[in-house]
Amino acid sequence: MQTAHLISYVAAAIGLVTFSNAGCAAKDEVSEVPSAPVSETTSAAPVVPVAPPVTRVASPAPVASPAVAPAEWADIKDCTYEKRAQFFAGLKRLEARADAEMAELTAKRAIMDGITDTKDWDFAMKEMTNTRFYFRAMGEGIHQATAESWAEQLVKVGEAWGRTQEAFANVKASTTS
Repeated sequence: MQTAHLISYVAAAIGLVTFSNAGCAAKDEVSEVPSAPVSETTSAAPVVPVAPPVTRVASPAPVASPAVAPAEWADIKDCTYEKRAQFFAGLKRLEARADAEMAELTAKRAIMDGITDTKDWDFAMKEMTNTRFYFRAMGEGIHQATAESWAEQLVKVGEAWGRTQEAFANVKASTTS
């Protein structure tokens, strides 16, 4: 059953990555050059001014919010079964942090020029996407944990979080970062 959920998450991740660049194009800024007035005393052929080339300006928008930054695994890793509510609140903050990290990386990738080789970046980003969805699946799995299985599930969520952060570091350290 969990495998089916994981496959769904991986498929969703691939779709997210595939379509994430579709809406990320920066607005074009075009400067208009007024044309010189045509005098009636000139030749019969009208003068057509040549427009300057279009200049595209893209600036990445800041993505991470201060409310997401303080989320740390160390804050929730020792929560017991009795402190599930505290754990789940911290887990939501970690998921928001991972989402903000992915948004930051996606925005950075969108502004990379065509000259830069992005093969390593894209490979590392695919791994980041996969680990993010695995972390989400492990987070959902711990909701069904019993008092007896809590510690085991907690370890799995912690390992998934570690993989997510390792993948994030790998994308940031790729040759095109």
